[in-house]
Amino acid sequence: MNNTDTPDEILNQVPLIKNPLYQPPKPVTLNTNFNKLLPTLNSVRPPKIKLTTEELTNWLASIEKMKSTSDSAEVTKYQDWINQQQRKFAPGFDFENVLVPTTKPQDKNELDELFGNVSI
Repeated sequence: MNNTDTPDEILNQVPLIKNPLYQPPKPVTLNTNFNKLLPTLNSVRPPKIKLTTEELTNWLASIEKMKSTSDSAEVTKYQDWINQQQRKFAPGFDFENVLVPTTKPQDKNELDELFGNVSI
């Protein structure tokens, strides 16, 4: 295992050159005249909310409905994107009805056309 506590012998032989074009970043100076906070500013406390159980259940139901509709919208958007990509690279392809490529009939040469199926 390499010992990292001692300097490397080869690296000690390489001279360090200071680049005159390099300028290290300078620290940012901040103004010392900070404005104090207003004494009438409210403390950081959550506001008191008076909600009934009916309002909470209605709120939760609307949130669940919104989640389900947004999830289904995202799923349909994703499936449409997948179908577009498939049509782009493989036109006519579909998972339900996979199209099988047709076999191209072999071209007959002139001798086959003239003599047909002649056997010896």
